[in-house]
Amino acid sequence: MSESHTSKRAGSRAASTTAPASRRVRATQTTGPEAQQHLLRAADELFYRDGVRAVGVDAVVERAGVNKMSLYRQFSSKDELVMAYLERKDAQFFGYVEKSFAKHPGEPAKQLQQYFDDLAARASLEDYRGCPFVNVAVEFSDTEHAARQFVFRNKERLLARLTELATAAGADDPEMLANALALLIEGVYAASQTYRAGSGPVLAAPKAAALLIAAGLRCEASVLGFVCWSNFLRQWRNADTRAPVKMALCLSRRLPPAMPLPAESHDAVVAATRHWLTEAVIGLNLCPFAKAVHVKGQIRYAVSDAISLEGVLADLENELNTLVAADAAALDTTLLILPQALGDFLDYNDALFFAERMLKQLRLEGIIQIASFHPLYQFEGADPDDIENYTNRAPYPILHLLREDSIERAVQAFPDAEQIYERNQETLRRIGLAGWNKLMKI
Repeated sequence: MSESHTSKRAGSRAASTTAPASRRVRATQTTGPEAQQHLLRAADELFYRDGVRAVGVDAVVERAGVNKMSLYRQFSSKDELVMAYLERKDAQFFGYVEKSFAKHPGEPAKQLQQYFDDLAARASLEDYRGCPFVNVAVEFSDTEHAARQFVFRNKERLLARLTELATAAGADDPEMLANALALLIEGVYAASQTYRAGSGPVLAAPKAAALLIAAGLRCEASVLGFVCWSNFLRQWRNADTRAPVKMALCLSRRLPPAMPLPAESHDAVVAATRHWLTEAVIGLNLCPFAKAVHVKGQIRYAVSDAISLEGVLADLENELNTLVAADAAALDTTLLILPQALGDFLDYNDALFFAERMLKQLRLEGIIQIASFHPLYQFEGADPDDIENYTNRAPYPILHLLREDSIERAVQAFPDAEQIYERNQETLRRIGLAGWNKLMKI
């Protein structure tokens, strides 16, 4: 790739890759540092778009709007210009990486996930030409070439960063998780060029990353990889200092495998859930907003037959779409009841992560909110039998889907909404466990 000042070969090669007439810039007299920046910007554009081999120095000079001597005052050869281009791209690349990570400081699992969200968006742009380092590696077969060595260093640095975050997130095998994520990243680069912009394979990367991250932090494995990833959720939740100290901790109870419920059993499930709602949630005024929607018949009781996380998420997507499409006057809120799935509280917590991811993927953040209820609900710092846990205990695992605008109206109408949690604790301490059990008898 070395190119001398008098290389005719480079000049002839440049003839086919000169900038379009509309983009040509007349050469001007510029200072050294200014000329260098013009040349680097031009090389950045042309090398990335058309390839390092295809673009000669004449094309770079013409695009930069400087004379050829300005180039050779700054760079002794094309080799040196290419290395400067790679250094510039390296800085840009890790700028993207760290910008993604900075969105979730101190939360390594979410940092890893965020990078794939941002990468998928960037790789879906029409002018995206993939990874510049992959492109350069393809152009130079000699692995000892300085450009190829630079590519190796770039990739090794990224892998080290991924391993660092995987370790901080508590992965069982941080190196394996980092390698899997690195492979997925390379797949995004390739798919962005072999499929159309915004194609399915590229857009699937965030979900694939979520599955890899969850599997890498799992506490138990299954054939499908969907069971319990408590380490992941514990790290993710405990790091979120913005949330109130009502985060669920570990309480594991494995339920026996279940068969889908007979259709007639749905009525019994709904009856038990409705009894809990009327006697506890409304009867004890645990949620002062619940009575109105109950009286108006605006609550949908959706019983899921799912026995796996995959099935739960499929039902959740259907219920989210149903709620959003419905007239709020007829359907204000949904209780997705899970009598056959997520009986283990850790599994339920894992599902909450993916439920929140689904809100984001469906672009329902700020529109729908998901509240959580479970027979074994346990707040952080509470013992399993503490009565305060019962504010979020229900006969079955439940995902409560609420409209954000309805919540806002209810809060505005209730002057001391911030006191609800403390008041509920006082109410439950007053009635005790015996009083609760008496209420729950049907």
